[in-house]
Amino acid sequence: RRGLVELFTSYGADVEIVYVESTHAAQREQNRARQARVPQKVIDRMRDRWEVPVPSEAHAVHYVVGGF
Repeated sequence: RRGLVELFTSYGADVEIVYVESTHAAQREQNRARQARVPQKVIDRMRDRWEVPVPSEAHAVHYVVGGF
């Protein structure tokens, strides 16, 4: 994420990050409904490495949590 933000700002762009959070159960349900499912090991590895964005990462960071 940092590399993309740096690229965009180097061109003078204002960067907004939208963080949308869903429950693990909702993620599993959505994955099961996919035609091409992502292996659960891959999802677990991505989730373990995931970091919630902080306000200093972009010009604006929006958090959408709950309601999914």
